[in-house]
Amino acid sequence: MEDFSFLSDGITYHVIATYYDSEYTKKNYMIYTDNTLKDDKLQVYYSIYEECPDNKIKLLNMTTALEKKVGLSFLKTIFKDMNK
Repeated sequence: MEDFSFLSDGITYHVIATYYDSEYTKKNYMIYTDNTLKDDKLQVYYSIYEECPDNKIKLLNMTTALEKKVGLSFLKTIFKDMNK
């Protein structure tokens, strides 16, 4: 499997999964990690992103309750699938 990663503020993040919500928000979502542990637990983040030229991405803030709900639902689905 190809490793998808990106650099932000000098930190390398590794992409766990991406999702395009075609039903509600029409936005791209991403789950990612910087591979650091806090209290022996992997730190995982989720965000909306835009694809930019030159194969780059731009992380965006989730500003609405619907965006946050879709993002959290995606996160829960991925972790449920990982624990099967």
